[in-house]
Amino acid sequence: MPRKTGPVAITLHHVAKENFGWLGNTLDALSADFDFIDPIEMEDINDIVSNKLLLTFDDGFMVQKKLADEVLAPRDIKAIFFIPSEFIGLRGEQAEKFAKTNFFPESNPPVLSAGGYNGMGWEDIRQLLGDGHSVGAHTATHPNLSLLTADHLSQEIVSSADRLERELSITINQFAYPFGSLKKVNVTAVKQASGRFNICYSNIRGMLTENIGTDFIYRQNIVPGMPLWLVKAAVEGRMDWWYRRSRLKAASLARAAMEV
Repeated sequence: MPRKTGPVAITLHHVAKENFGWLGNTLDALSADFDFIDPIEMEDINDIVSNKLLLTFDDGFMVQKKLADEVLAPRDIKAIFFIPSEFIGLRGEQAEKFAKTNFFPESNPPVLSAGGYNGMGWEDIRQLLGDGHSVGAHTATHPNLSLLTADHLSQEIVSSADRLERELSITINQFAYPFGSLKKVNVTAVKQASGRFNICYSNIRGMLTENIGTDFIYRQNIVPGMPLWLVKAAVEGRMDWWYRRSRLKAASLARAAMEV
């Protein structure tokens, strides 16, 4: 598939300490072709030029704070961290149980060293903000939103973001859907999210500005250890053909949410 043009967002989740070198090398290679977006620029998404790249992290693992300090800071790269409010401050067995139940309900969770599942605390998040990074909402408990009632959706989507705002004294206007797939959302969930946030992100492959509105923005998911040629194929849109049907369905979902 030919290379696409347009700004792109990358999604990362857990990046273990032993993969910090991989991440640094990957970011260095990408910086030859892309300028990294400060998440604040997303407020004017339609004005973002084609060679821009947004770095995002989902789930709020403590290791993400460490990589922000050790990998992102030396490169002056700012990212947005999407954090479930009920995961904040969890450590040890509590964190591991939450992660395995809510982040990996249908798959085998990775085997991590002691403390590997720990979540960031409130002070860690405040330090991220102080260093120029951004924070977005990611529900309260990272559920399958398609299974929830309207009231429960409101608690997960709206109330959790309100809590982040109160605790951090900031405005939360960006949101990432848990799992980010069409199977885990419905029209009601998208409607509630779009009514609360300016920008809502999925994990369907595509470029940032290929969306219908800003209710289900596409991102390119990459995983630790992914070879550079494959990372570049993702950010250049060469793997998007596999998600063509998903993007068509996502556009229909966004339109339906607008009409509800």
